Amino acid sequence: MISAIFVFDENGMYPKCGSGLPVLTGDGEALYRHKGENRQLQIPSLVSIKNKSGGNPMLIRQYAPSDCRELTELFYNTVHQVNAKDYTKEQLGVWATGQVDLDEWDRSFSAHYTVVAVREGVLAGFGDIDGTGYLDRLYVHRDFQRRGIASALCAALE
Repeated sequence: MISAIFVFDENGMYPKCGSGLPVLTGDGEALYRHKGENRQLQIPSLVSIKNKSGGNPMLIRQYAPSDCRELTELFYNTVHQVNAKDYTKEQLGVWATGQVDLDEWDRSFSAHYTVVAVREGVLAGFGDIDGTGYLDRLYVHRDFQRRGIASALCAALE
């Protein structure tokens, strides 16, 4: 059952709750960030963020350990395919080697406040922020660039 749908357009415009976009947790709670702290919404759940144009909805939810492998692949592919126009091959190779320690990445994602965007059944992006407010990672799948996903992720991390 959908309890809340937020209007989301291609420019990343959406109504805010507090200072951040609501995020669905694995427990079905809807949270938002306010001054670096999680706060619970007074609605039963947040299911999706829907495009004004009626396109496929996007879900922003908290990270789950089962996401780890796919997020590391998204990271590698984004660096090597999206960022390739701005960096040398050598720089890209140092930035994303393709050799990852999944346990280390999972520990990092779990230690931070990490959110994942899901669109069209695909993990379309992710971002994480540490306890000091440092935005550690923000990556969007190559097929979902320029659709407001990074803006939505940042809003959820605020």
